[in-house]
Amino acid sequence: MAQTALTEQTNIMNSRISALHDTYRAALRKGGNNMRRIFFLTVIITMLLMQNVRAEETGGYDSNTEVTVNGVVAEAGMSMMGPCVFTIHSADKTFEVMTGPRWYLNQIGLDIKTGMKLVVTGSKFYDRKGQLSIAAYSIEIPAESKTYLFRDSSTQRPLWHGQGRGRWR
Repeated sequence: MAQTALTEQTNIMNSRISALHDTYRAALRKGGNNMRRIFFLTVIITMLLMQNVRAEETGGYDSNTEVTVNGVVAEAGMSMMGPCVFTIHSADKTFEVMTGPRWYLNQIGLDIKTGMKLVVTGSKFYDRKGQLSIAAYSIEIPAESKTYLFRDSSTQRPLWHGQGRGRWR
């Protein structure tokens, strides 16, 4: 379902770009002045940037695929760059769980360790390698009676959005 929405959004973006490109080429054929060329180029760039902002508003989170998984951390491989990812085994499946950048986990005081029992709620998806994964909305550690949030409840945007540096802000 998420793939269908992404494909539809990509098709819409491509048709908009094509229409703008046709309009720009028509203006060039008519011998438009430099100001007209600059205007159309600015419109095209603005449209492209707006599409990127819309795609990143939710960080790829799809509430239609939301699941809650009880399990044990099998591998707590925290990366230095990009999102921190760990493996969790539930009763019948294994998931890769994508959380947030390391600095955000440090800020909220979350330290995932192998063998921890967790309750993960998030959006289910298949990663680039075809592995079943979850983009975390929240992680509960029952032994500590704590729940850590990763997404805004109304917009689904990552809570670290606009903080930090780099791609994973």
